[in-house]
Amino acid sequence: MRGLESGFMDVKLDKRACERHACDLPVVWCYFNQNQFHKARQLNFSEGGVCLESSLAPRPGATILIKRQYPAIEKCTSEICEGHREITLAEVRWCCEAKDTIGCHYCVGASYLTVGYP
Repeated sequence: MRGLESGFMDVKLDKRACERHACDLPVVWCYFNQNQFHKARQLNFSEGGVCLESSLAPRPGATILIKRQYPAIEKCTSEICEGHREITLAEVRWCCEAKDTIGCHYCVGASYLTVGYP
């Protein structure tokens, strides 16, 4: 681990390729091709992915459908909302228990799926 070898243990390596935009938007998610939706809060998003807070922990590697709930526009500035996806498919990259919440909640990181054409 390079950070430990060089003595920079306090430095957090951020591997994100896209700028994150903080938000607090109501969303629902479900596993792809299923119809049981779960309520969540979208904490931030970028061009490449999203971070959610959910009371249910989706499996890392799973494909999920994320859908924005309304009304939500008042909680997001117009310049930030321009890049926000109202409905999207994403792959769950990580999921961990949220320590600073009341009850059992999870922080979920997911990257947007892209469609490739031959």
